[in-house]
Amino acid sequence: LVCNKCPVDIKKSFMDRSEEDNNDDNAHSFSQRSRSRSPLSTPSITSAATQSVVPSAAASSEQILKTAASKNYSLTSFIDKMTPEDQEKIDQALARAIYSSGTPFSITENTYWQEALKLLRPSYQLSSRHSLSMPLLESEYECVIASVQGKINEALCLALLTDGWTNVRGEGIINFVITTPQPVF
Repeated sequence: LVCNKCPVDIKKSFMDRSEEDNNDDNAHSFSQRSRSRSPLSTPSITSAATQSVVPSAAASSEQILKTAASKNYSLTSFIDKMTPEDQEKIDQALARAIYSSGTPFSITENTYWQEALKLLRPSYQLSSRHSLSMPLLESEYECVIASVQGKINEALCLALLTDGWTNVRGEGIINFVITTPQPVF
């Protein structure tokens, strides 16, 4: 058994200790030696557990250690950090979902949505209703315009459709739609 989520330096440390145990003339168990150390420095594992895990892990441990030998793990390695690019990517995806579903922008002020998104990605800072209604909306508009323009440019033929009606104030409205043989959605 090999734990794929265990950091490589922990695996190496564990395997080094278990090899020492196997080579030790006094036959001290891993758990006896770990009791003599600070309880915070190493976890207590019985020698039976060590013997059952190490032989099966030994074959792939060399390979694992070679690929990640240069990585140094610290406490900050396990903290969720977000780059500005990640923040922007999530903002755009969330904004697109809100716009396409007709969800009100006030969803970002709802405490339950805030809690749910914090559970999904603790370091994500939820966009405000203002950023959803201004810069993110304009950015999405530009993306949609570029996509539509690309579809129009790629189309072999186009059709222009018109539709007209009167609104509640009695004003005439004419709608123009360009269609292509290939559906957009």
